[in-house]
Amino acid sequence: MIGDMSFKKRFKIPWLLAMACLTGSIAAESRADSIGYPLPALGAFSCDFTLDLSLSGNPGPIIERDRIWLQQDTVDLKPAWAADPGMMQKHIPIIPTGETTVLGGGRYLFTSRLQAAAYENLLLNEYQYPAGTNFTDRTEFSDAECRDWGVVLAWRFTELDTHTALRTERFDTGRSNLLQEAVLRLALLAKAPGIIAEAKARGLGEVHILHNAEDHKVQLVYIQSRISPDNPDGAALGNLLSQEPLGAALETLGLDRVVDQTQFVFTIWLPFEEGDLGEASLWPNSPPLPLPFCGDGVCVPSHGEDGSSCAVDCPENCGDGICQGPEEAKENCPVDCHWEG
Repeated sequence: MIGDMSFKKRFKIPWLLAMACLTGSIAAESRADSIGYPLPALGAFSCDFTLDLSLSGNPGPIIERDRIWLQQDTVDLKPAWAADPGMMQKHIPIIPTGETTVLGGGRYLFTSRLQAAAYENLLLNEYQYPAGTNFTDRTEFSDAECRDWGVVLAWRFTELDTHTALRTERFDTGRSNLLQEAVLRLALLAKAPGIIAEAKARGLGEVHILHNAEDHKVQLVYIQSRISPDNPDGAALGNLLSQEPLGAALETLGLDRVVDQTQFVFTIWLPFEEGDLGEASLWPNSPPLPLPFCGDGVCVPSHGEDGSSCAVDCPENCGDGICQGPEEAKENCPVDCHWEG
């Protein structure tokens, strides 16, 4: 279990794994002009859980509040000298599992494995909202499985605003030590060009090949570009469901597939800018899927909300970086009022 391994221990990765990561980066750069382009990500994080909408209500404003706080904190996690954005992107998947329940979670990319693991620690062990409640202990969540990953390769074919469905395959490696996992990392790297070529041939928008040596896991995340102009994009979802698993390319490596799930893309987080003044999150299947809106009780500057455009959500000075009560509070002005405040 990931909770059984100390935060510090997770960075004791053998030199051979580090060499494999470096080799992957060089190989990706050499193929940049062939099909699509590589993403400069060496770390990833994923989380899966069941969400009960009867307990949460509209998840749109809740997600936007969490986004602002978590991305603020993630920017603070990166080294002061680094020019990277902290969290590069996040796809939130969703699919109904019952009358009021959905399977949700997140698929994140970071510029480094260190940032991904630091984010895991933040989300699972430090972040508390409501006060005293860890993220995965919220009453509306159940059956959470979350971990950080090293990125073997992440490749993009179409831009984020085209992404409407995604599929996740997760494997147990069957290996028992880090040396065996290092050899597997090299084997995954050797398989990567074929996986990228097949993803391109299928018209996919993006693919992530991920590896966690400590937990003995491999994960493929691949994302379908929009097929239908309708929302939700059932054609994109159906296309992913109908195809042979992309992970079939890994059968010769002796991996055991333990997860194969296909979901809509609910929302996509983009790099954060101070004051939430960067690009707004994307909601590619909304409506009819629920989404944030003026009047939902959360002021979101990146969506153009302020005291003039959306006074019902935004106190007059929300966005100035100062939490000024009683009008401003964590609930309605997360950009000024931090979850720890």
